[in-house]
Amino acid sequence: MAVCFGRLCCLLCVVSIVTVALSVAVDDDAAVLVTDAGALEVRASAGGDIRLLPGSGGTVRVGNTQLIVNGLSSVNFSDISQAIYGLQQRVSSLETSSMDLAANNSLKGLKQRVDMLEKENLLLKATNRQLISNLTEANNAVQNLQLQVALAPIGSLQNPADSCQHLQNADKHAPSGEYWIQQQGANKMLVYCEMDIQGGGFTFVSRRQVTSTATSSSIHQLFSNKTAVLFRLVNKMNFTQYYSLVEQLDTFSNKQLSVAQNSDAGYTQPVNKATLGQSGYLFLGILDSATAKLRGAIQGYKSNGVPVNFTNCDANPNSYIVLYPNHDELSPSKYYGGEGMYQKWKKTFTIVQTGLEMPEKYFFFTEMHFGGCGAYISSDRWDTIRASAIGVR
Repeated sequence: MAVCFGRLCCLLCVVSIVTVALSVAVDDDAAVLVTDAGALEVRASAGGDIRLLPGSGGTVRVGNTQLIVNGLSSVNFSDISQAIYGLQQRVSSLETSSMDLAANNSLKGLKQRVDMLEKENLLLKATNRQLISNLTEANNAVQNLQLQVALAPIGSLQNPADSCQHLQNADKHAPSGEYWIQQQGANKMLVYCEMDIQGGGFTFVSRRQVTSTATSSSIHQLFSNKTAVLFRLVNKMNFTQYYSLVEQLDTFSNKQLSVAQNSDAGYTQPVNKATLGQSGYLFLGILDSATAKLRGAIQGYKSNGVPVNFTNCDANPNSYIVLYPNHDELSPSKYYGGEGMYQKWKKTFTIVQTGLEMPEKYFFFTEMHFGGCGAYISSDRWDTIRASAIGVR
């Protein structure tokens, strides 16, 4: 209930602000009891005094216009209200200041984060500019290379041909000489292209390119026409060069020739394979072992259209010519089995025109073996010919 005695309503309002959970009861004598602070008596006696009697420590007495605390001081009600209002304003101001401080701290943290993000953004922009610059340079380099390739003639280092046959198909007027080629999945290599003899398009590889670790993939890809190979031979005395187009005899025209690098599978193993062959070799197989072992069969090959043949007298299945780079300059086998096939072959050689000579690096130490009564001889025993080279297409 609300109790008002003159200005007491205001005082109770003030007390309600500064005290906690007051329980108030009014008796018949208009007395008010405040349990948390003691006994508050309201009297209707002369003078209209109101006294607050604490449970301990002094008396608080309120007159008509003044509040007397323990007889020490007096304050006007209006001053108390103003003081309390001032305190409320101060508290509100402090709360506002506290919120402002928290907001300021939050804003400060946000500003620091923004500053950090701006720095990161600047760094990313710089990195992006560098990447764009690098990409531009790389793109320009690719375009320049593409332009060089487009302008470079086929068969050059910048624009290698697939083979000499490919080069000839691309340029009918390409002369014989050294060109760059590159087979699929292989490195570029410098080769000699024979463009004039027997239709041209023959690829010759140098001794340097034939090693013990080399694979036969390039030779296998280069040797697509398995009906003929072109030999070049050089004279011991005057370095005159000759050529010989080797094909199967008409009797065995259904048999393909075989050219392989570091492999003689299906044919008789070469005599010098265990020594000279350790540094690599090129193998020309004419008749496989199963076919070459026929006793009494006329075997051999054609050279420049002329038969170079023998009769197999003892069924030995030898039918091959091997070219060794002999990088280590090892001595060949001393075995000798006649030179009949070599002498017949030599008679079919055709001289290469002056100016079309092939560089010496394309010529190999050579071993030839035929029969049973054909020949076994190596180029160190040849009378006038020093070495041979083999071209495929």
